[in-house]
Amino acid sequence: MDYVHSVYLSDAYLQVFIMCFKDYKKYIVDGTFQKEEFIKSGKTKGIRRFLKMFTETYMFLAFLDSVLHNPENLLAFDKKIPMYGSEESNIILNKMLEWNR
Repeated sequence: MDYVHSVYLSDAYLQVFIMCFKDYKKYIVDGTFQKEEFIKSGKTKGIRRFLKMFTETYMFLAFLDSVLHNPENLLAFDKKIPMYGSEESNIILNKMLEWNR
């Protein structure tokens, strides 16, 4: 895979994660993450299944630890939410789908 396709792939993954986790701050109440409500917020059954599985991983637990104890570590992630988190921002994902055809 050449460099351009690697960039598209990493951006597509980033876009998927941002679409799933863009509202994570809404589910922090009094310093506690409301996991069940967060999972229920998934727009589709597939996203809810992914959230249920992913919220059990070490990667998510590390993310949550940063959210609760070192939120300054997430400033770069938070800045990308408006860039990738809207329905109109599917440019990279669409490029990946076109490339796959």
